[in-house]
Order: sequence, then structure tokens, then C-alpha cells
Amino acid sequence: MNTIRRVVLIVIVSVSAVRCVAPTGQAAVSSAKSAAALECEPTPPSCIQMLAAGDRVDFATMVITHADGTHVQLPSCSGNSCRTNDGSWIEYSNWPPTGDVGSMAATFAVPASPAEPGALLFFFSGAQFSNGNLIAQPVLQYGCNQSFGGNYWTIASWLFNCNGWSFYSEPKRVNPNDTIVGSMEKTCEGKVCNWRITTTDSTINETTSLVVDNLNFQPGNFYGGAFEAYNVTSCLNQYPASRSLTFQNITIKGPDGRVFNPVWSHTVLGTCGGLNVSTDATTTTLKY
Repeated sequence: MNTIRRVVLIVIVSVSAVRCVAPTGQAAVSSAKSAAALECEPTPPSCIQMLAAGDRVDFATMVITHADGTHVQLPSCSGNSCRTNDGSWIEYSNWPPTGDVGSMAATFAVPASPAEPGALLFFFSGAQFSNGNLIAQPVLQYGCNQSFGGNYWTIASWLFNCNGWSFYSEPKRVNPNDTIVGSMEKTCEGKVCNWRITTTDSTINETTSLVVDNLNFQPGNFYGGAFEAYNVTSCLNQYPASRSLTFQNITIKGPDGRVFNPVWSHTVLGTCGGLNVSTDATTTTLKY
């Protein structure tokens, strides 16, 4: 399997579990709209910015365009220093693309909540870009990430950056057994490409999208499904009670609509018993 540089979703959690450490002294720019109601103490990390519904950001200039047409120039930010192999990535499937990719989509059900709160859990499919610093992710989260969340499930769409500003969309609260559809789509004019990362709960008809313009790196690796966890003291009680999650209807297409037939590699990094990854071209099942 090709060597992969895994990047974290968010700069958060306890010192012992943190993978990315944000520099101090750089405050986030206020958003046009507030995030979902918080049930944890928000202490937002540096260099991470929420984009409200209708906002978009130009990745080349770091200018946010709000839904009302106003613009905000983000200040310089040195980014989030990412560390790997710290035990937070539990298991995943991955595939390096064999051609130009224009979109990816996957569907899964929100698992049962953990029996015991306190952990921070992420499930996602996604694309890591060829520069190694960026990963686009429609994300399901359980727990508090210091920006939003609590002892319940939320969805948000992310572009995480190890070398500059990271962005996420307005989080939405969701429920166990809800159906989630995560998608990423690229549109290009010449060599200038825009990406829309969307996470939808089709059960309660909630959608949260992140639009990033002028993002011109090619995806170098796709994740059919991944599980990331922090602050876990008991796998039995703090992993989801349903013990598995299946990403299904995974569809990766080229800009011309051609459907790829990925052969997924499997990786298990966690040490808890019962971990397993199984796949076919259109599904990834994570057992935990």
C-alpha cells in the first residue's frame, strides 16, 4: 500500500490525544451567522473558521464572500501543525485514484450513541489532496470538539488544512438511525476549480455545505470510510453501541461522468478488540 500522510479533522481535545496543535494568537473571524446551539464550552482553535450558509471562500486569496455579497479578508495564518500515528485514526479504507476525479458520494446511517459519554468520535468518507496538507470531509461527529458539539451526533462539512486556514460549515444536530449522504463535487473552468462539500441528513431534511473556490490541487487519496477517536478510556462503552458502520453506495466519478471501480486497501491502527474493515467497490464496513 502507498504511504499515506493522514491528517486530522480538528485541532482539539486533550494534550495526550491531540494530533494537530494550532498556533496561538490567531483568532477566528466572526461568521455572519451563529453555529448550531452548543452544549459544550466553546474554545475555538486558532486558524479554523466556520462558514455560514451561503458563504464561500477563495482558497488562493483567503477572501470570504458572505451570502449578502460582502467580503472579508482573512489574516495570515501559519496553520495547524499535524502529527500522525498518534492512535487517533482507528481504521479506514483508502484508494489512490487512477484518473481525474470530479465527485464522490457515500451514504450511511448514524449509529447508536455510546453507552458512556466523554469521547470525541468522527466518521467520514473523504479526499486527501495531492499536496498532502488538505483533506475534504463530510463528517459525522459525536462529542465536543471545542468549537461545537456535545454528547450527541452532529454533521458538518470540512476542509482541513495542515498549513493554513481550515474551514467547516454550519453544524447540524442529527439522530441515531438517520440516513446521512456525504458528497464532494468539483467544477472547473480551465485550471481553476471550485469544490462543494455537502453533508445531508435525508431523514430530517437538513443539509450543510462548504464551498471552496480556487482549490486547484488534485485528490491524491480517497477514503471510502474512516473512524477517528479521541479521549477514549473504554472502547466497549465509548465507541458507538451499534458496533459497526457501513458506508454504502460509494460512487466516485470523473468529470465526464465515468464511474470508477476502486479497489480499497484496508488499514486498522486501533488496538481495541473487534476492529475490522471490509469492502467491495461500493461499500466500506467499519467494525469496532
